[in-house]
Amino acid sequence: MNIEIRTLTGPDQGSREVLETDRFRIGETDDCDIQFDALQIPEAAGRCVEIQLTENGWMLANIGFGEIRVNQDFVDAPRQVKPGDVIRLSENGPDFSFGLVRPGVIMSDEADEASSDQVFTEIFGNVWTAISGIVRRHPVAVAGVAGFVLLVLLSLFFNGLKRPECFPVPEEILEIAPVSTQKIAEQEEWQLNVPLRLKNIERSDVRWKLVGNVPKGMQIDSASGRIKWTPSESQGPDIYRVTLLASHGDSLQSNAKLVLEVAEVNRPPVVEPIPTVVLSEENGYVLDYMVRASDPDQPQATLHYQLSSSIPDEMTIDPDVGRISWKPTEQQLGESYVVMLTVSELENPKVVTYVPFLVRSVVVKQSQGIKDTMYVVTLTDPNGQQEYPIANAIAVTSDGLITTAVVAHEIQRRKQQDGWKINVVLGSNGVREPVHDVLIHKSHRKLAEDPMAQIYVDIAILKVQERQDRVVAELAREAELEKLEPGYPLRCLIIKHHGEPLTSFDDTEPIFNDDVRLHSRDQLIVDPPSPTILHLQGELPKHSHGCAVYNKENKLLAILAETAFFPEDSDLAQLNGRLHYAPDLFLVSSWIDQKDDLQQDWERPLAKPDQEHLEP
Repeated sequence: MNIEIRTLTGPDQGSREVLETDRFRIGETDDCDIQFDALQIPEAAGRCVEIQLTENGWMLANIGFGEIRVNQDFVDAPRQVKPGDVIRLSENGPDFSFGLVRPGVIMSDEADEASSDQVFTEIFGNVWTAISGIVRRHPVAVAGVAGFVLLVLLSLFFNGLKRPECFPVPEEILEIAPVSTQKIAEQEEWQLNVPLRLKNIERSDVRWKLVGNVPKGMQIDSASGRIKWTPSESQGPDIYRVTLLASHGDSLQSNAKLVLEVAEVNRPPVVEPIPTVVLSEENGYVLDYMVRASDPDQPQATLHYQLSSSIPDEMTIDPDVGRISWKPTEQQLGESYVVMLTVSELENPKVVTYVPFLVRSVVVKQSQGIKDTMYVVTLTDPNGQQEYPIANAIAVTSDGLITTAVVAHEIQRRKQQDGWKINVVLGSNGVREPVHDVLIHKSHRKLAEDPMAQIYVDIAILKVQERQDRVVAELAREAELEKLEPGYPLRCLIIKHHGEPLTSFDDTEPIFNDDVRLHSRDQLIVDPPSPTILHLQGELPKHSHGCAVYNKENKLLAILAETAFFPEDSDLAQLNGRLHYAPDLFLVSSWIDQKDDLQQDWERPLAKPDQEHLEP
């Protein structure tokens, strides 16, 4: 049996092999009857198939490495192949067509040579028949005939016998190989490189298009034939039939039907994140929250709501609409609960979304000492997903907190970017308040040629909503600052944080660090007045920007701005990580005293949206 294998794609595209065998292999190894160069198609390395004639017909088996396809169907077991089938060894080819040839059929150049010989035989035979007939009917004219024959032979001898030239017209074949039904999931991208059977045509010369009822969003590359489509939610489940048209020039075309089955994908409900819920006097210690959820599928399923895991007593949820209600008892005040919300499809409970959220019930007291003066400054991203702590701040008036200028710079930069929210969180109970404005003193700009170079030792004011019950720190005055000498014991009030997004497990309770001493003082410039920089010596945790520095009488002296680091060859290198800068509050005192001639000297920092000094 003669086998015809045509190479449709790959380095040998357009070649044809005829094999007289009932068993052969196609692959890249030396033992294959038909080989290809895997260096040009690396994806097909190691691929090999064996085709054998059995009592059940011609059978194909994958004996190499990797997946192969027949007519776009994956081959995971021996299968039958028929004339016209397309064998694909990788996503990028090569592709081969399988065919049978009847024994004895003369093909290609042999047919041209046989045709030329036949013409020669017919010409010579016709001449000989004519001469023989003349001799039989006219024996008298033998001499004349002989002379005629002699003249013909001499003419042939001198002029040569010219065979009629035969110029076979090259056969061109353009045929779209069969493509099996394509199974696609909605909202997932699908692609297909349409296989072709070509002869004497380059694939790059073929042009493609889709005709008929083409689904919305489906596209085909007119040069390569690659089809792309991402079915939308509304396009599944359904079956689509599309006609592919491949053409070469104006006369040669091929078309094929493509069937696509789009399957429905049942996606879980989409639930908006639930922010941390704080119950306090402001909301009457009552939780009343409506869960916002929806089914992304069409048609939308009815949703079912329920609570699970660590549900406090008396907390309930309406299973039909998702309203959460709770009023804590006296025993529950001051407790925190991480509750799991479950939103599922009513008729298919296994399609479910889980959302944990934190509920804290607190008692806001009018005065809890100086710890109630400490806040942590946070930035919440535009999506409302992450809340980043960046520094500490201390309340000094009913509507003002102080921190370092580097924090003010970062806040101002974020305020110029869409969507960022700036809050201060009271460390003792977690109550949040928005920051309305930030200010730094104009005189600080004279501390360096670059106005931003000294912001690590400047002071900033954060403006918040006025609250008459706000606990504020008492500032040390000039006479108390004059008592400071090297070795003087200090107290630092700090809200520790790790600089990463806040979670329900973070503790924002302020703590005192009493292992700090005054190392030295430094007046940067005298005119105009500027803060005196206190050099503190001792161990402090990371991310302590803006923490409060108190004296023994719990009077606020300064705020922590930065930790000092010296070159390794310096005499002060032993103080690395243990020496800290803290500007005193002389200028802040004037602001608190409401001196009009100084109020106008405070302004917003010059921060640009793309100018970074402090990362959350």
